[in-house]
Amino acid sequence: MNYPNSEVLKQFSKLMNGNFIERSYWESDKVKILHRNHPIIFDNYTEFRTSGGQNFEQKYTRVLSSFSSNSDFRFEIYPQSLLDSISKIFGAQDVKIGDKEFDRKFIIKSNDELKVKSFLKNDPVKLQILAFKDINFQISDQKGIWGEKLPDGEFELSFFINGLVDHTEILKQIHKLFCAALNRLEEMDILKTAS
Repeated sequence: MNYPNSEVLKQFSKLMNGNFIERSYWESDKVKILHRNHPIIFDNYTEFRTSGGQNFEQKYTRVLSSFSSNSDFRFEIYPQSLLDSISKIFGAQDVKIGDKEFDRKFIIKSNDELKVKSFLKNDPVKLQILAFKDINFQISDQKGIWGEKLPDGEFELSFFINGLVDHTEILKQIHKLFCAALNRLEEMDILKTAS
């Protein structure tokens, strides 16, 4: 079976000199791109739900980059219009960064207000996030956003958006966001330098 954005992922992989990994029984097609030895994985995720006796499925485009850290720093950024946070960060609080446009568009939750403000002080990161309307961007201690808890000291920089992205330009924009974010996390000594 050919999935709607398989061709787009193949094109994107070629454009970015990435590695296209064909779907397995349980997983979607993937593209793996290295940024300064940190793997960034693009794939799709389907959530199945039952509500009122009806079965529903929601498809997402998901991007992940795993890393090790000495810090327990976590955050989640999502649109003001989204009613509920997807992940629950223990001890998280709502944060305003003092940028009127950003604070109006997004809810920011973090377990470390100073670190998330420092992270978002970086214009390349902030501008890349502002380019999206309906995203969830976070550092999480759960595998693949919805999976099991990762071992201590292991985290994922994660991004998801509703639907299957069908334009390589949007995937390139997400890639730019991840590169800027990973660079900033390295500058902040949160992300251990990959060997």
